[in-house]
Amino acid sequence: MTLDDRLMAAARLGETNKIRELVEQGGNINCQDDSHQTPLLKASEHGHTAAVEEILKLGGNMNVSDNRDSNALHYAAYNGHTDTVEVGLCVSEGRERKGRWRERGKESE
Repeated sequence: MTLDDRLMAAARLGETNKIRELVEQGGNINCQDDSHQTPLLKASEHGHTAAVEEILKLGGNMNVSDNRDSNALHYAAYNGHTDTVEVGLCVSEGRERKGRWRERGKESE
C-alpha cells in the first residue's frame, strides 16, 4: 500500500493525526484514486469534520471534483453532514468558522 493509499484510507476513517503524519512523510494531500476522489472528498463524504479542517490546513483543494462531478461540499451535503458543509462554506468564502454547531459544542469528528 502506497503512502497516498494510506492517506486516502486515513481520510475515509477520519484519522486526523494519521493524515498529518502521512503528509509530513511525503503523502500528497491532493492525491486522487481511480474515481478521482481526494482525501478531502473522502473525509467530507463520511462527515469527518475535524479531518476536513486538517486536510484544508495542509493544502487540500476545495475545488476538485471526482469523476461524477461531485466535490467535497456535494458529498457532505448529500450525506447530511452539516458541520462539514459549514467548514467548506467558510473556506470557500474565506472566513473563519464560528458557526452555531461549534458554539453548541456539537463538533463532529
